[in-house]
Amino acid sequence: MEGGRWMRSARRVREFRLGIVEISQYDALDGGS
Repeated sequence: MEGGRWMRSARRVREFRLGIVEISQYDALDGGS
């Protein structure tokens, strides 16, 4: 079982997705103004 590596990769993917969400929110704010 490679649970440790999977957890690290999953956390990295989650952080990457959160970054995408923040960027999309900023883009929406810029477009709305």
